[in-house]
Amino acid sequence: MGIKTAKIFVMKALEKFQELPHLNSSYEKLDDWGYTPNLYHFDGEWHVSWIHCSEGDALNDFSGSTPEEAIDKAYNWFHSKF
Repeated sequence: MGIKTAKIFVMKALEKFQELPHLNSSYEKLDDWGYTPNLYHFDGEWHVSWIHCSEGDALNDFSGSTPEEAIDKAYNWFHSKF
């Protein structure tokens, strides 16, 4: 994969991540606060989790060997649920 192709792939993943909404504990979309999608690296894997803004607990966790894989899993789950 060339650098230009890799940049496009990463940008598409980041665009998908930006589309993930805040949720409440009943998995309803919110405009702000509630559970916020987070992308992070932990224990050798990349994760996307909806973590509560003030409580710190998580609703869902999707992991992958790359950030793009974790984002794709979360994005696909979101679009299959909503």
